[in-house]
Amino acid sequence: WGRREFDVQPDNSAKYKVRWGDNVWSVAEDVMSHRLARKPTNAEILEMTKRISEKSGLTKNGRNPDLIYADQDVLIIPAEEKPSTPPTNGPE
Repeated sequence: WGRREFDVQPDNSAKYKVRWGDNVWSVAEDVMSHRLARKPTNAEILEMTKRISEKSGLTKNGRNPDLIYADQDVLIIPAEEKPSTPPTNGPE
């Protein structure tokens, strides 16, 4: 997918081993570019960064969800899986 090699699982989820210089945004951008077959919008990338952070446990214990390290595995949810918290559209 994009410039990266992902270990795609039978359920269409994927695992990616972080390399030096990677960040959650760039990983999310590659995932979305692959899935959409076009350049994703910033809003689409942001939504995927949230999904990656949540699925990979990057938000646990007040941790910075944007902080990843080389050799760490991050998890990518299947394209059809929805996030556990629905996005909000602001006050109703």
